[in-house]
Amino acid sequence: MSNKVNEIKVSYKGGVKSAFWTKINHSQDAANLLFQNWDKDTIEVHESFKILLLTTAIK
Repeated sequence: MSNKVNEIKVSYKGGVKSAFWTKINHSQDAANLLFQNWDKDTIEVHESFKILLLTTAIK
């Protein structure tokens, strides 16, 4: 008998230079950025989430 476990898939797509990063000043800016990049055709089909990592460093 084999055991089965739940699986998680994590991916990262880098390569965007900081000159092209969107500046986040308010929580609404972050929400707009996330929803612009969300696959709306699958949002109700499977569970997914995104993580937005912010820094307070001024560039």
